[in-house]
Amino acid sequence: MRVINAMFGRKRGVIEQTFLNYCNALSDLGCELVVLTYQDAPTHEEMPQNAILKTITNFGQWDPVASWKLKKIIRELEPDIIIAHGNRASTLLSKSITDVPVVSVCYNYNAKALADYENVIAVTEDVRKTMIKKGLDENIIHTVPNLVNISSTIQKKKLFAGEVPVIGTIGKFISKRGLKFFLRSLAILKNRGIAFKAILAGDGPERESLIEMAASLNISSMVEFPADIQDRDQFFSSIDIFCLPSLQEPFGVVVLEAFTHAVAVVTTDTEGPIEIVKPYIDSIVVDAGEDYPLADAFEKLIRNPQFAERIAEAGYNKVSDSYNVTTIANKLHATLGHIINEHKVMKEATKKEQVVLA
Repeated sequence: MRVINAMFGRKRGVIEQTFLNYCNALSDLGCELVVLTYQDAPTHEEMPQNAILKTITNFGQWDPVASWKLKKIIRELEPDIIIAHGNRASTLLSKSITDVPVVSVCYNYNAKALADYENVIAVTEDVRKTMIKKGLDENIIHTVPNLVNISSTIQKKKLFAGEVPVIGTIGKFISKRGLKFFLRSLAILKNRGIAFKAILAGDGPERESLIEMAASLNISSMVEFPADIQDRDQFFSSIDIFCLPSLQEPFGVVVLEAFTHAVAVVTTDTEGPIEIVKPYIDSIVVDAGEDYPLADAFEKLIRNPQFAERIAEAGYNKVSDSYNVTTIANKLHATLGHIINEHKVMKEATKKEQVVLA
């Protein structure tokens, strides 16, 4: 199976990480992998060695020159299927009129953006059901959960081995991430006399307001705001508790990342994470948009290190057993094979119809 895996983002985030995970999974499956990216994409150095790398420049999802270039590349390479990550790649490739099936990986609940796509992979079952309710044909949307690579270099750490517990979160600083509730929960924790250090890793439009908020809550000395995290493994290895305070979270892949590092997880009851976790078995789950429940969860873990170790171990076992590359990669491969076969059947039916009409 020759597969083009395409993504035209220029930064690093959840979509880019999933794109890289797909690259590794497809390579491990023995597919002929062609990686199609923006010319200056930060992911180039992490591609599998046996992948063919093709790059283009583009000026948005409606760039006609980019569409022409993509059409030429596709004709030259003759792939069996194309996987598109993100709106820009999905739109450009769907407009590049080829006879190759394109499957778009759906990372949100925007049904309108998917209306013109012929095949869709939803990263959670909740995304799939929501898209069907919004009118998307259930026969073209398939669920393939996020997968994670468990690096052999990751060493499971002893929680709370430092001078003070370290609570961390990572992601884009936007309102739906619920970071203001996270900061308020830290202030509550401080007022209870509990020592800690916090790391808010990432960047985004709310960065300055969050730094100002930390100052107004009198917790600046306890909170760090590293903007550029090149090594996510290092981030997770530096914390004891990972918090996902999102108000809306369709993915949950960052929870899987935290599980791979065997840290204790606190997450809100949002769409993606709730499909992954089991409350009080491998995590603590709280209502989204609340600060006191977050503070209570942190306190429970800090005051009960054995409980924290237990749920961290359960999370690690879950991701190792159910979300490893082999398990999810096989499901991805089967889904792609199904789409290719369906495309061939439709193509043959169209040919027969044209013969009859002639």
